[in-house]
Amino acid sequence: MGRWPRRGAPARTPRRGPRATPTQRAALRTAAGLLRAAAGADDLPAFLRADRAADALLDAAACNPFATRAVAPLHTHCRRFWYRYRHEGDLDRSADGHVAVLTAVAEADEAAASAAADALIDYLDAFTRGILEG
Repeated sequence: MGRWPRRGAPARTPRRGPRATPTQRAALRTAAGLLRAAAGADDLPAFLRADRAADALLDAAACNPFATRAVAPLHTHCRRFWYRYRHEGDLDRSADGHVAVLTAVAEADEAAASAAADALIDYLDAFTRGILEG
């Protein structure tokens, strides 16, 4: 099976950083810490709550309600899939990817945010393919 095309969420990520307010940037850093702590404690429910909160922060910083509504169902399905197949995944690796995105956006580093989003999607793509094709 060939590579799936890039999805909407990473395409929105690089432009989030410059739009984020100082308060949003601080909240993104806090969210990164919550994701890291949840992964470190191997607490999937806390990780998924932190992931959802991080998505909301990123969506607010993007200032694009149309894109937010378009990807909302995808976020929900991805969290459900992860919860169902969590035993197959690497929570620390997922946290690393999410934290890299959040940190880059908080620092308004568009290139790093784009690269981090691509790396996270690549990991999640491999995780999903491993389940579906394994």
